[in-house]
Amino acid sequence: MIKKKLKWRFVSIVFVLLTGFGCTPTVIAKHESSMAQKSSAEEFTLKGKKYAGREYYWKKPFEAFRLFKKAAELGNPEAQAMTGRGYYFGYGTEKDMEKAAKWYRKAAESGNSKAQASLGYLLKMGLGVKRDDESAYDWTQKAADQQNPIGMNNMGVFFQRGIIVERDNAKAVEWYSRSSQCDYPLAKANLGFMFQRGLGVGKNLKKAFELYSEGCVENHPDGYYGCFYLIRGTKKRSVDEKELIRAMDTLKKACDKDEASACRLLGDIYWEGWWKKENSTKAAESYKKSCSLGSKSACRKLGAFYNFGIGVEKDESLARIIFEGVCDEGDIVACDALKYGIKKPRKAKEKKKK
Repeated sequence: MIKKKLKWRFVSIVFVLLTGFGCTPTVIAKHESSMAQKSSAEEFTLKGKKYAGREYYWKKPFEAFRLFKKAAELGNPEAQAMTGRGYYFGYGTEKDMEKAAKWYRKAAESGNSKAQASLGYLLKMGLGVKRDDESAYDWTQKAADQQNPIGMNNMGVFFQRGIIVERDNAKAVEWYSRSSQCDYPLAKANLGFMFQRGLGVGKNLKKAFELYSEGCVENHPDGYYGCFYLIRGTKKRSVDEKELIRAMDTLKKACDKDEASACRLLGDIYWEGWWKKENSTKAAESYKKSCSLGSKSACRKLGAFYNFGIGVEKDESLARIIFEGVCDEGDIVACDALKYGIKKPRKAKEKKKK
């Protein structure tokens, strides 16, 4: 009787050990399949990076996008973020903000800080998704908490403009400074602006222009803002001619690479005469390109140019069509212009006089 009990205990122990460390063939197959997918996703991502080259402007966008898309579909968060980037900029595929938002969200929910910052931006601007400032702030903060430079810079914007949070220039300066330490050019340009105006920090023109110069970077999608501030502020502080030429060339190259904001800022420089002298024809050309790339403010300026025949042949009907198109996209300023009349665009000097 005792022997039988011992035998049963021995069998029970073996059973427990087997069930603890073993698994059924189905579970093994699923595990191996999952591991194979993960391995393939990582492999596709690495190959995509080789084709992309630099992170900002992909060397071979068509090849890179297809590899990132394959890896994204297999669940790789980094590839999902890069797929979102491809759709956002139109790298290797058509521009599609809704698809960009979809892939950024997948990556963001997996904890990818780049995707979190990008999704926050899309939510703030209402690109591909319904505008939602609260969600935009939440995703931006998650990215910033992971020390993502874009997320930290955008947190500065929230505090500087008082969006969702109380306006606090000192906190904005803190966030811009943290992002600048990661060598993010847009943060340097924003921080320079704070120093130039004395917002949340002591006014310091020397420091401001040093930051503008550091923030004027070629081959970076956000590297032209510092160039713009550098050129715009030449009358407040003398800037070396070579530095100005470099800044203007960088801004032009960014516009050539279809950066909508770069083209708009270039138009402002020509219109205001901040570069050598006023050139309304070149201003109109820059606004036209920026408008075609989706800049609503550039479209409004272009419409006003057509309405009054500035730098282009006067065409009031075309001006109205342009304003109607921007109004249909939800631009309140354009809608008001259609309702109360299109105003002649004034320059910075004229605005100050008023």
